[in-house]
Amino acid sequence: MPPPRASRSARRRAEARPAAPAVRLALLRAVTLPRVLAALWLAATAELLVLTALVVHHYTTWYLAIDQFG
Repeated sequence: MPPPRASRSARRRAEARPAAPAVRLALLRAVTLPRVLAALWLAATAELLVLTALVVHHYTTWYLAIDQFG
C-alpha cells in the first residue's frame, strides 16, 4: 500500500518555503581555516598595536610629569 499523498495546501507550502539550507551551506563554505586564521592574526596584531600605544602614552605622560619637578 503506497503512503498517503500530501494535501495540495501542504505541497504548496513546501514549494513556497525559501531555500535556507543553501544559504547556510554557502556561509559554511565561505568560512575556511585560512580566513579564520587571518582574522585571528589581524585581531592579535591590532591588539598589540593598541596596547603598545597605550603603554607609550602612559610612559610619555609620566616622564613629562616628572620633568616638571626638575
